[in-house]
Amino acid sequence: MDCIPSSYAFACPTAIEKEVGIRPHFALESFDDAEADVKQSIGRIKASPFIPNKTSVRGFIYDVKTGRLSEVNAGAGMR
Repeated sequence: MDCIPSSYAFACPTAIEKEVGIRPHFALESFDDAEADVKQSIGRIKASPFIPNKTSVRGFIYDVKTGRLSEVNAGAGMR
């Protein structure tokens, strides 16, 4: 099975393929901790040789229930 439960069918490559006729060519990732995932993404961007200007890399979490946007502090240790 390459899917998570049907309530999350949007994250299932098979369901996407059935819906639009094309299977995604990229990996669909999920996470349990949104803040840790954003910090990891910030770290990836800061470590990338393909992004020359990294002076202002920021990450946010959008809460779909409240509409609140929260900035994630990646910390001084993240470079």
